Amino acid sequence: MELFYESNKLTVRISDEKSLSFPYDEKLVRPKDEIVGEIASAICSALESDESILTTLDGLIKNREEKNSIHDGVPRRDALVYVSGKKNDAVALEVLKSSNPYTACLSDCETGKKMLNAYNGAKKNIEIVRTGFKEEERDDLLVSSLLALMTAYLNGIRYIAASFTSGDDDTFRTFEGEFGRYISIMTDADIFYFSILGNINELQASGIFSEQYKYFSCFNDCEKDMRSGKMCGHCKECLLDYILLTPFMMEMDIILLYTKKLLDDVTLVKEIRSLLGVDNKPYTGPGSVKEVWAALSFYLKSGNQGYLIKGFENNIREKNESITSLLLSRNNDSYMPKDFQNAVENKLREVFG
Repeated sequence: MELFYESNKLTVRISDEKSLSFPYDEKLVRPKDEIVGEIASAICSALESDESILTTLDGLIKNREEKNSIHDGVPRRDALVYVSGKKNDAVALEVLKSSNPYTACLSDCETGKKMLNAYNGAKKNIEIVRTGFKEEERDDLLVSSLLALMTAYLNGIRYIAASFTSGDDDTFRTFEGEFGRYISIMTDADIFYFSILGNINELQASGIFSEQYKYFSCFNDCEKDMRSGKMCGHCKECLLDYILLTPFMMEMDIILLYTKKLLDDVTLVKEIRSLLGVDNKPYTGPGSVKEVWAALSFYLKSGNQGYLIKGFENNIREKNESITSLLLSRNNDSYMPKDFQNAVENKLREVFG
């Protein structure tokens, strides 16, 4: 690994073929090689690791615990959002709009660029340029968080706002605290990591997103082809988004997003069973089984039908999961600073009353 500085740009050369380029503000920050090198090494470790994000992060923490924290006295402000084009990235952008000036950071994927163009309200957009990377290479929460950390450090930014919800599985909530711990033992720089959606669930986030029409043509949670911006309509993530949007949108409008009615797609039987939690392997991922049951209960009560849920209709009606209680719920274990919590509450009141 090598580091190269040019005017307002830091390039991390990972190999002869691969590199990452980060713009930085020379007026605000004079980068310390020790901090930049530490973060760059962590990025390389994350990209090369075939372990889970928590196991890889734990290794980074243990490696740092034996070393002294690196001093950094640069005053910092503003918040940063890593935008890769996911539905909840759009929700995070809209929540932060009313709370704080912020800088939006995006990867080099086309979906992220399109989303920021649709938003067109960031104080500053920063593009990370990747060279020599393949589409199938690792690009998970740990990698994106480390890229955001490097960007925050190089641009005098205080807050890194992720966009996962309390409805995501325990891995993400554990990651939120552990990644913040990694930053604190690595440097005393005033950089704080949290999820801006950490105290709400996936159903609430879907409700907020349902009113953001400008993002409908430029979001993608699809696990099969996220970076291209095209939703496959055949995976669990596509089906989950479809279901969680049904309480808030006319189904015909949702069909336009996916080009077909996913709840009638016979190829998604395995996916609906997983989302309902009736498979042998418990569902883990964005959202929760409870939210899926509640959304489908509301769907049936509204007079809708779908091939995928025909065999579960009686169970869904008997379970009668309340959508209202989920829309009122909050996660009090979030690491989110109070000022940002107020911004989330304001957005929820704006959407749900």
